[in-house]
Amino acid sequence: MQCFNDALDLHENLLHAETQAIAAKDLQTIESIIDQKESSIKSIIEFKSLLEGKINIDFSKNDKVQYILELQKRNAVSFKKFYDERSRKEKGYQDNRRAEDRKVRSTYLNF
Repeated sequence: MQCFNDALDLHENLLHAETQAIAAKDLQTIESIIDQKESSIKSIIEFKSLLEGKINIDFSKNDKVQYILELQKRNAVSFKKFYDERSRKEKGYQDNRRAEDRKVRSTYLNF
């Protein structure tokens, strides 16, 4: 059981680090944390599988598991906002470039 709790603690710490990276809009750190979270999730699943047959725990009612799921949901929403904002800025930049290109092109074609 201790290994499972340790795995949950590690994942919780990764989620907190992810929250900070999203707030800082640090895409490189976010990507690194996502890789670490994948490994962490695998560990949690393995430990959960080992525990299921040995002790009677209702994982759906485990406060720590529910807290981690809530953190994950919050981070997903925050990341989506960050990503959408970034995409809008990039699209706006591209639209501005296209408008500038059209102006330059029309200027040279009118001569």
